[in-house]
Amino acid sequence: MADDFLISEPPTEGFDWTGALDVGGKLFSAVQGGVNLAAPFAALATADATAARQKAAAYYQQGLYEVQASDTLRLAQIRADQDEKYAQIQAGRKLQQAEMQATNYTIAGNTLLRNMERANAAVRARAAANGVAYNEGSAAS
Repeated sequence: MADDFLISEPPTEGFDWTGALDVGGKLFSAVQGGVNLAAPFAALATADATAARQKAAAYYQQGLYEVQASDTLRLAQIRADQDEKYAQIQAGRKLQQAEMQATNYTIAGNTLLRNMERANAAVRARAAANGVAYNEGSAAS
């Protein structure tokens, strides 16, 4: 096959285009044959590169999912912490409201008792002024 590329007769007069074209055709056929032999390996290399690229893309996507999950969990924890703080604040407000309401009822009760004491003292004073002995006789009932 190596002899196919050699020109058997040197040109005697001028340049022989037929021989040059014949050598060029044989050279092209040899290159084409080499390319045809390498084509399956090139396809395999291309497929391998495609698989590696897809694998890298999958790793990248998996990493994005992990970051997203981590952020979601972190935000959920922050929300839970804030909800707990809010619940504690609300519980404190309700306790303070109950204490203030109890104080208001105590004040209202004491005011009512003072008014009743004044009314009772006024009734006793009127009874004494009219000569009625309080807690005796008809005033006792």
